[in-house]
Amino acid sequence: MASTSNQEGILRTIWESVVPSEDPDWVERVAALPVTSEPLGDYGEVVRSMLRAGVPATTIARLARIVGYEAVFGALYELDGEACPGGHEMLLTLDPTGREMRPPPSSPSATPRHP
Repeated sequence: MASTSNQEGILRTIWESVVPSEDPDWVERVAALPVTSEPLGDYGEVVRSMLRAGVPATTIARLARIVGYEAVFGALYELDGEACPGGHEMLLTLDPTGREMRPPPSSPSATPRHP
């Protein structure tokens, strides 16, 4: 079983390397990728179609971060126990932004809506 500090270090590394940054600069780089028959060969085309549909790069980046978080959370949840006890619970608290995956302050979704 991993010590808490070792587990925290592993989870911080996961945040840095698996969950993409909300910085949207990567969106244009991915959109420039050609379509291939390789695994993920349509990655660029998927992003291009989102941009053509008017989805802002910042929204695409936020969606990628959310999907990345959900994938990591699901894997950690399945590994809960000896391999990574409580890892899925600790993941939110280690969000490098300090927001625990809450929307950025500048995001329209960050403003609570009242009926």
